[in-house]
Amino acid sequence: RASYDEEGAKIVNDIAEKAKEKGVKIHLPTDFVCAELPDNKWPPVECKVENCDMESGIKDGWKGLDCGPKSDAAFKES
Repeated sequence: RASYDEEGAKIVNDIAEKAKEKGVKIHLPTDFVCAELPDNKWPPVECKVENCDMESGIKDGWKGLDCGPKSDAAFKES
C-alpha cells in the first residue's frame, strides 16, 4: 500500500482551507503507478507494475509508487 503520513494528514484540512481562501487550486493524482512487492520487501528485485486508480484502489501486497499517466497529463494541462 501507499505510505500514510499520520502527522501530515492532520494538517490537510488547514492547507485546503488556506488554498481555497487564496483562490489556489490543489491538484491531486487520480491514478497511480503501482508495483507488486513480493513478501512486502522494499525495494523489490523484480516486480510487476501496473496502473491503478481511485476506483480499483491499490491491491494488497502492492505499493503506490508515483502518479499515473492520466494524472501526469492533467498536471501538464494545468
